[in-house]
Amino acid sequence: MPARCGAPNKCAYCAYQTVVENMVVVGLDAQRYGHPRHGLTLTTRDPVTEPAKFRIDVEKVFRAVRCRDSDVQYLGMVEFTTGRAARSGGHRRIHQHLLLKNVTVAADELEGVVREVWQRRTGATRVDLRELRSAAGATAYLLAHHHKREQAPPNGWSGKRLRSSRGYYGEPVADLRRQAREMLASKRLRRAARRMVDWDAIDGMPDELGEREWRSALAQARDEASRVQFVVLDADGAIVRASCARA
Repeated sequence: MPARCGAPNKCAYCAYQTVVENMVVVGLDAQRYGHPRHGLTLTTRDPVTEPAKFRIDVEKVFRAVRCRDSDVQYLGMVEFTTGRAARSGGHRRIHQHLLLKNVTVAADELEGVVREVWQRRTGATRVDLRELRSAAGATAYLLAHHHKREQAPPNGWSGKRLRSSRGYYGEPVADLRRQAREMLASKRLRRAARRMVDWDAIDGMPDELGEREWRSALAQARDEASRVQFVVLDADGAIVRASCARA
C-alpha cells in the first residue's frame, strides 16, 4: 500500500488523501455551522506574483468587504493555471477560488467592492462572485476539481493551499480533522468522497442527488464513529484509559 509522505503539493497520492480529508472537514463544519452560499474567484495578471503579496491582497479585499458586510467569512483554495493557454505566454499564474459564508448583501454589489480593490492592487480585471446552487457540489468543486495535478503549485513553491479566515470554522479545525480521520473508517463515506473527487461524475449528477448522498454518508459515518471506543492497555493487557470518538 502507498504510504503518505506528507507533501500534498508534490505527491499525487498525498494530494488525493488530503482532498478527501478536507472534504469531510468542510462537510462537517457546513452541517453544524452553516453551508457556504457564495463563491468567489480572484485571478492575477502578473506571472511572478509572490505568495506573500497575494495573501496580503486577499486580506485587503476582505477588509473592504467587511466594511460593507461585517460577518463575511471565507475558505479559499490556491491554484495555478497550466500555462498552456494561447495568451499565457507559457507562464503559470496564481489565483484563488473561495467559498463565502454569511453574505447578506446582493452578490453584484459585493462583487463591485471586490473588483475595485482587486483591480487597484493587482491590475487583474477578472473577478467573479455569485450565489451557489449546491453546497455539496460547491465544496467538491473547490476542494477536488481545483486540486487537479496540472493545477498544483510549480516546483519550489511552498505554503498552504487551503486557507480560511479566522471565523470560517465553527470549532477548531484540528478537532474537525481528528473527527474526519475517525469517520473515514466508513467505507460508504470514502466511496461518496471518491465520487465527489471525480469531478466528471459530480458534474453530471443532479444537485439534489449529490447533496442527499453526501449528507447521508456523513451522517452514517458520524454514527459509526460515535460507537467506536479507543483504549490504552498496559503490559498485562488491562485497560488503562478508554474514550469514545466524538460524534
